[in-house]
Amino acid sequence: KTFSSSHASLQDTAYELVHQIEALTNLGKKGDLIGLAGLAAMATKIVCEISTRVIFNIETKTHLRAKHLERIAHLFESVSYDVQLHAVKSFKKKICEFVDELVKETMVDIEERKHVLLSVCKMLLGSIVTVMNLHSIGAHPPTIRRMSRCALEVLYAYQSLPISNCISVSQLSGCSSSSFWYILLQMRVIAGGMTEISTLCSENTNGGNILAGNTLELMALLLAELSASTSSDITNKIAFFVHCIDSSIDPLSFWRIRYSAAVAIRECGFLSWTPSNDDEENAQIKSCRSRLQLQILKLLQDSDNDVRHAAGRAIMSRDDHPTIALMTMELAYSDICQKVCPKMLPLLINQLLEGCQGVEDQIILSQNEFSFSNNAPPPSSILNLSMKRKIFEEEDPNPFEEELVLVHLAVQLMTKYDKIFDDTTLLNFSSILKRCKSILSDIKRHSSATRGNPDVTHDITWEGHILSKIHGIILGSIVVIYLGQDDVNLGLVQDALSISQVKELWIHPCIIESIKALSLATEGNEDTRNSIIHCCFLLPGVVLS
Repeated sequence: KTFSSSHASLQDTAYELVHQIEALTNLGKKGDLIGLAGLAAMATKIVCEISTRVIFNIETKTHLRAKHLERIAHLFESVSYDVQLHAVKSFKKKICEFVDELVKETMVDIEERKHVLLSVCKMLLGSIVTVMNLHSIGAHPPTIRRMSRCALEVLYAYQSLPISNCISVSQLSGCSSSSFWYILLQMRVIAGGMTEISTLCSENTNGGNILAGNTLELMALLLAELSASTSSDITNKIAFFVHCIDSSIDPLSFWRIRYSAAVAIRECGFLSWTPSNDDEENAQIKSCRSRLQLQILKLLQDSDNDVRHAAGRAIMSRDDHPTIALMTMELAYSDICQKVCPKMLPLLINQLLEGCQGVEDQIILSQNEFSFSNNAPPPSSILNLSMKRKIFEEEDPNPFEEELVLVHLAVQLMTKYDKIFDDTTLLNFSSILKRCKSILSDIKRHSSATRGNPDVTHDITWEGHILSKIHGIILGSIVVIYLGQDDVNLGLVQDALSISQVKELWIHPCIIESIKALSLATEGNEDTRNSIIHCCFLLPGVVLS
């Protein structure tokens, strides 16, 4: 709609009314007048709605837009919480619609659209700085949350325009980069997030609320700016940022916080950033980058589709990344290991071990349960009253995540490494082989006891919570043998061969396939490597091939 004289008159009256409300607030008479809060809300909405339309109207003259931006800024920075709150709520309600229309308005000169977006962003960031400087950690969190989200939406809209120059968020905010960083730390405090690295590293860390997610995204934009200017103190800021990301990707946190974490990883640009020539700084930056890469890979298995999509955009350099999360993960894992090959092997081994953690205890519990029903009536007639496991299992915080996918990815990529290993890696290899020996002994014992009388209901390989872990341990052992670290005294290959030769074996087909691959495993053999890849049945690349 066009901005008519009647609109101007109405807005001027409402704006004058806002000034009167602020004067009463300053005099401390707010609580003495019934209905003042409602009046503030109504007058503020009138001013804000009219000004917002004028600001985003591409035909508005520059001086008139500046006048209305000044009015909006005054409302956002008002001494009256009622005025401030309703102004921000009113502005945010229409911001996405107006910004989208402006970006799609291809008939309008791109420089004009960029100017509008930058002027709005400057106003928003400047108001955030003013309010935070005025109230510090006493600022109203929902208001700051809405203001920061509006600023981010405008910033991302600007970045989506063709030939957009890099944005300096600190310059737009009207303060130095160090001052703006301090403002962001204050915002994180009022968002319920931690600001001490020692606290962030603790087990009971808190990623905060949605405002903490917005703050993460603003931190990422500021760090991208600082990395371009090679700031001297950027290393400590990066370390803090990575710790904040760590505390934000908990599956139990709200999905918007995890989404912000994925977006922040993309916007900071560290996954493709080249560090300075300082060796010590390089080591710290590379360590932080490795952690970010693992964090984004975890987000690719998030339960929320939007989070997975944002993680895919962060990890893949091209915009047309696969929309199927598993395909993105497979490509991303391969891409990461090519970039940081030497550092990733210990992480992949740890991932394999974590995915198979506790399998021995679970096998013992299952066998204990089976002992009550061996040689008993059919399972359908038995009440399962002899369990030591919990009747009500703990809820899985992320049911979308499949641990075996991570194990398959880790195993597949471990075959690409050289045969030079440190002592810790060799100890982990030895642990994998010994655990596999124990598991094969259980399987061998069961296959001998049930030969000619198959009993799937008492077979540990068909237990859902055990199958994936057994499969991971066996595949890990094949990789260890392929890499030349087999302990021949264990007789692992011989055990696998004896199990695979049993006729009419009713253990799980995926397990028997991996056991057969183990029975033929040899060091550096290409057929062994191909059998490992073939056993990774959850990976799209394996299925398609």
